[in-house]
Amino acid sequence: MKREVSTEGEDTKRCTGLVIIAGLVAIVVAYNSNIAVADNSARPFSANFIGARTIDSINFSGTGIATHLGKFDLNGSRAIDGQPTPSNPCVGFQFIVVTLTAANGDELWLDATGGELCFDLSNLPLSVPFVAEADFVGTGGTGRFSDSTGDFQMLWSGDAASATPSFTGELWGVVGY
Repeated sequence: MKREVSTEGEDTKRCTGLVIIAGLVAIVVAYNSNIAVADNSARPFSANFIGARTIDSINFSGTGIATHLGKFDLNGSRAIDGQPTPSNPCVGFQFIVVTLTAANGDELWLDATGGELCFDLSNLPLSVPFVAEADFVGTGGTGRFSDSTGDFQMLWSGDAASATPSFTGELWGVVGY
């Protein structure tokens, strides 16, 4: 006599196992989706720009091209700590604030957290080349940048002896929005 083997219990176990595996896969996918969203909020950022400021003004402006902005207008203000001298040609910044405005009107706001401006005073009064660097944080903005954050570094240079001191520079870092 052949013995009949019931597979009903095994089918139930197999089905329960598949449900558990499907649930675990769903949890892993959901967890990784949350990580991906968090990682996508910190995006690489880079920009190149040119600009100028009026003699004796703390304001400056320029234009450039940046990731996440395209063509942008740059407007800012800055104040330095003291005056450079031949024995101490570098000065720190009291403050620098920068607004980058995209063509669609969205703004990205940056505030400096430190930096230095160094002058080559060896060819006074004909030329006064300078180089500056500063670290910035993103402090918000408008449009898609309304809740933006980020860490940035800026490096720019020019000649302070011209009637309208011009500069060129780069800005890079990460922006979250």
